[in-house]
Amino acid sequence: MTERALSFGAAAGDYHRYRAGYPDELVDVVLGHATGPVRRAVEVGAGTGKATTLFARRRIEVVAVEPDAGMRAVLTEETRDLPVEVVAGTWETVDLAGVAPVDLCFAAASFHWTDPATRWQRVAGC
Repeated sequence: MTERALSFGAAAGDYHRYRAGYPDELVDVVLGHATGPVRRAVEVGAGTGKATTLFARRRIEVVAVEPDAGMRAVLTEETRDLPVEVVAGTWETVDLAGVAPVDLCFAAASFHWTDPATRWQRVAGC
């Protein structure tokens, strides 16, 4: 992860307010590719929770991994009444033993910030 990945936190409120969200149909598309029921998911780089909330509103428990404190603060506020556990850390450092097993691992717009040498092994560990 680069330092640039942590540059959004200083303006996390504005980032959340002005960044476009995702359509509700996104969840249908993703779940349509699942091989079974999805009850628990992990999100890589959840940001302020634009995608997180879509999945959690479907009563999917989401473990939302986010390295930036400013983004986590907005994420926590946005998901306070939803089945979301916000975890501080990067995808490379979060303890997957405390996360796995999950039915789905997703990254709405953050996977490019993860380490290409280890990202897929980490997904497989879920």
